[in-house]
Amino acid sequence: MGYLAIGPDRFATRWFAAEAGASRHFGRFAASLEAMVLQSARLVPVPWEDALEAFLARAAGTPLRWWLYGSAARALRGEPADPGDIDVHVDEALLAGSIFDDLLVTPVERMEGWVAPWTGRAFDHAIIEWIAAPPFRPPALEVVRWRGYEVPVVAGG
Repeated sequence: MGYLAIGPDRFATRWFAAEAGASRHFGRFAASLEAMVLQSARLVPVPWEDALEAFLARAAGTPLRWWLYGSAARALRGEPADPGDIDVHVDEALLAGSIFDDLLVTPVERMEGWVAPWTGRAFDHAIIEWIAAPPFRPPALEVVRWRGYEVPVVAGG
């Protein structure tokens, strides 16, 4: 989940810039932490379909452009997969942050030396993470119909 171990007791922490507004999201983080950890450790089932449906409902009708990747994309394509979260590429990280503001568990943040310069994390039934502006070409996409939504997913290969 991006937290780094520090100290002899292997305490895990994550630091956010003060201007990122982490204190605004702390209540949601604290309320979701146990479920996030248990799901990430695979100690409880991950209701990824509910999280994906929550994402789709909120993103519908907004100017946000996005596509699904990772294990949830594989599952929607009918491939064997056991998603542990929802991974989404978005065109505008801050717009995604405003759409999911009440669900954010960390601020939308600019990252250095990571897979993409922008990331955000929300929680609704399961972790919903997004990246924006990665330094690679967009992959081929296909559209999958799921629960009445058209979901752009990374094409199978």
